[in-house]
Amino acid sequence: MSVVERTSIIIGASGLVGSAVARRLIRGGRNVILTSTTEFTSRRAELGDLSNQIWHAVDVRDESQVSSLFTDPGTGSGRFDVVYCAGMICDKPIAKLAYDDWKRVISVNLDGAFLTVRAAFQNMAVRGEGSIVLVSSISARRAQAGQAAYAASKAALEALCRCAAVELGRFNVTCNVVAPGPLSGGMMEHVRPAVKDALVQRTPLRRLGSAEDAAAAVEFLLGPGARHITGQTILVDGGFTVT
Repeated sequence: MSVVERTSIIIGASGLVGSAVARRLIRGGRNVILTSTTEFTSRRAELGDLSNQIWHAVDVRDESQVSSLFTDPGTGSGRFDVVYCAGMICDKPIAKLAYDDWKRVISVNLDGAFLTVRAAFQNMAVRGEGSIVLVSSISARRAQAGQAAYAASKAALEALCRCAAVELGRFNVTCNVVAPGPLSGGMMEHVRPAVKDALVQRTPLRRLGSAEDAAAAVEFLLGPGARHITGQTILVDGGFTVT
């Protein structure tokens, strides 16, 4: 099946990485179904009013909304891949982290991914092909003060991926993770210059990554070159985690 006949469903396409993935896949000629819980008018304008993109407002914490996305005739009528980019962060020390804040982070970063993988399972299994990519973070393996909820959710996301890979493999469906390191843009714009410089110095490549770097890894995992890769986490961190 050619690229132009494939549809990629990008959950959380209005964020930094999600929009970069959308741009890259659209440039590659894919049809895309994009979701967001936030206002996506600006992202729609950024990506262009193209016929090969469809936006849906989907709250990943709502089981019925996630399920409905995968039973919609426009989604379920053909072969599709899934990229889960939805995420949120709430940096607070454990002693000051409210249980409600913990649950909000887990519900978006982990529960939503579980609902997405489960909803996609049946269609992919019946068709005997498909790829799922979950976007994690190096925080899953590199502890930082104040990131208990975020790091725990991302570490669990990688465990979910490995289990999904085992269960989906016999249906010729792959499931992998892309875990970016510190990225320029987004939240990094609010980081003090001294902190940003320290991150750069700790990175062997001596530069911050970009959302496009993460998107390139996602595109690879969705392509034929990755057909024998599953259950893996691809670190896109410039070597940050090896120091």
